[in-house]
Amino acid sequence: ETLLREWIPTDNPSAFNQALMDLGAMICSPRAPSCGECPLASTCRARIEGLTGSIPPPAAGRQPVDVRLAAIAVRKRDDVLLVLRSGGGLMNGMWDFPMVPAGEAPGAGEPAASLRASGATKVGEVRHTITRHRITISVYEARWPAGARIAGRRSRPGAVAEPAVRLAAGWEAGPRRWVALDRLASSDGDLALTGAARKIARLLLSRASHAGVRSSGAGA
Repeated sequence: ETLLREWIPTDNPSAFNQALMDLGAMICSPRAPSCGECPLASTCRARIEGLTGSIPPPAAGRQPVDVRLAAIAVRKRDDVLLVLRSGGGLMNGMWDFPMVPAGEAPGAGEPAASLRASGATKVGEVRHTITRHRITISVYEARWPAGARIAGRRSRPGAVAEPAVRLAAGWEAGPRRWVALDRLASSDGDLALTGAARKIARLLLSRASHAGVRSSGAGA
């Protein structure tokens, strides 16, 4: 740092900083530095000591984190209930299916203690990745009867892994809307939908398609 201060010109330090950034971006790259083109090659200590291949050392990779969530698809005829993630958390401002950490439920036939809807049953799983989080989502389906309610509650401290709490949170107090299921599967849709929600929609549409095929076969 002391040496660098001696080098920085007082009349135009911003140009000096920009030149250093350009040097690092175009010539002194971490993996394959172009020492033959470098104007500082003759005074470069790393080159003189033969260390250009080991400086800087590779950054330690962050270990992946396995996360299990439970999502519920509440159906009203051909529509499903979506919730808007809000509160400044992950995927803020995007529509999603209601989710909770899987560790909070599922009991027999129940999607989660945090989610209340009539007759919920597990219909499958989807897998999704966000940064280093490898997420497995158990998907439950329920019909929306008259007077039914769906609600979320804050997780008990220490009840489930912290990443699951963060990935599932943010929908409890946000807006909700009914959307036709067949609008959700396409990636070019007009709805700001999370990637996980789109995978859940495709799972539900696939199940509906298979059910239709079985029904047609039985009628024949």
